[in-house]
Amino acid sequence: MTFFLRKHIAKLVAGFITLTMFGCSAQNYFDSGNYELAIEKAIKQLNRNPSNIESIDMINSAFNKANENDLSTITKELNGNNEINWTSIYYKYKAIVERQKKIGMVDNLDYSIEFTDYESLMKEAQSKAAETYYLSAQDQIDKNETKKDHQKAYAILTQANKIYPGYKNVSTKMAVERAAGMFRVLVVIDNPKKLALTEQAKSQMLDNNFSTLNSTWVMYFNSYLAGEYYDYTALFELTHFLVESDKEIKQNYADSKEIIEKYVERKDAKGNLIKNEKGEVIKDPVKKTIKAKVRKTTRSKESEIRGKLILIDNFEMNNFKEVPISEKYQFKSESASFVSGKKGALTSESKSLIKQKIKTFPTYQQMILDNAGLISDAIKYTIRKNQSSFGNK
Repeated sequence: MTFFLRKHIAKLVAGFITLTMFGCSAQNYFDSGNYELAIEKAIKQLNRNPSNIESIDMINSAFNKANENDLSTITKELNGNNEINWTSIYYKYKAIVERQKKIGMVDNLDYSIEFTDYESLMKEAQSKAAETYYLSAQDQIDKNETKKDHQKAYAILTQANKIYPGYKNVSTKMAVERAAGMFRVLVVIDNPKKLALTEQAKSQMLDNNFSTLNSTWVMYFNSYLAGEYYDYTALFELTHFLVESDKEIKQNYADSKEIIEKYVERKDAKGNLIKNEKGEVIKDPVKKTIKAKVRKTTRSKESEIRGKLILIDNFEMNNFKEVPISEKYQFKSESASFVSGKKGALTSESKSLIKQKIKTFPTYQQMILDNAGLISDAIKYTIRKNQSSFGNK
């Protein structure tokens, strides 16, 4: 047997094994009742090998079985004693239509598969399913009293819109029910003790994108609009504010380093020079410690804001939760200067400090603003942790 013939036979065997493995896979899906995957597997194989009769037969068998199951479900639904589930019928017809389109797109499928036009029946079921949801939503709307009721109506309308986008005036009704079912939360800063908090600092506390906390049925606002109603208020009540005075500490310290000052010739007890194997005189290092005096300057200043986040139900006019919040902001600047001694003794840390420029103390107002930014983030974080409270009252 020639090398070429052996190579050709090997390719044929490999191809046969691949086809057998695929065929088993499609057959396994078919045997387990997963006809959609059986069709997909068979179509892929047919694309690779247009003359594969087994794949064509598999597509035909799986297609007929899948359609048979869907049509059987539709018949039972239509002839049953219970209220007809048009949503189920619509999706069954839709599955048949999409299945036929999928198979119809296979260019090399030369096996005769009989298709039936179910488009009109599918659209009829689609319309009736949407109408069922539409009427159910209208019943819900008619008895709406609470925001939860509006949310239920919105959910039902969503189903109608999902099945039949643009059906009647569903989109308009959805917008109305969403607005009616939305809980609105106003975030407010209060300073009842008239602490030294500027309007700029107050704005800084509210200058946060609280809208990022928005969820499906809760929206947050950081400014009051006349004529608008807010279901809840997230009120941060300022109880304590303190800015410490400037603190500057000067501290002297010394760096030290051991260096080799010189080398001396090694001698024995009689004063004779001692040499190594090469005849060279051995020299020993003489070490000494050098020092550098450094003056370190540290400037620090601290501010603290304390308060409590009060969650208020504006309808019931009651405070239903209070959470303490506090934040400290610290300004710190360090620098150093070489005072005396040997600069060679300076450590890398001292050299770095000497290069640093001492910063000027921030003003009282700047400390307030920096701390206000921290408090703003803390308020947002606390609201996020407690936002499940909104909409449950």
